[in-house]
Amino acid sequence: MLLLALAILGGPTGRRVVRALAAAVAVGLVMYGVLSTGELPAGDSARAGRPAPAGAAPGSRRPAAKTPVARTPAKAAAGTPAAVAAQWYAQRKGLPASRVRPLQVDRADPDTLRVLLLVTKRGGGLDSAVVTVRRAGSGWVVRNP
Repeated sequence: MLLLALAILGGPTGRRVVRALAAAVAVGLVMYGVLSTGELPAGDSARAGRPAPAGAAPGSRRPAAKTPVARTPAKAAAGTPAAVAAQWYAQRKGLPASRVRPLQVDRADPDTLRVLLLVTKRGGGLDSAVVTVRRAGSGWVVRNP
């Protein structure tokens, strides 16, 4: 049986089969490499390698108490890029901040990020928006018109 398999692989049909299998393995490895090096979601990238917020309890990832939402751009610019974009969009559309959630952050250049937001509309429907934020000093400023 092994001799029969070796005889088939030695012929032209066998060489085609081996090439097709090698190509399939190569495509699979390339796809694995591409898909495994993607960016982290906005929530995970904000947590990775950063200290806990000032009001957070030890071992906790969330502040101990809710802080009031800042209404001035200077105070809003001090948060994370995703939080600044979500707050700006909620204020612009007249929505509560709880209805706007950042999903993903994409780096356009070293000082500019695009934030993908998931918005729950008043009727319960879902919408999405992309907000561009730019680093300004120690905070972030929205660049959308």
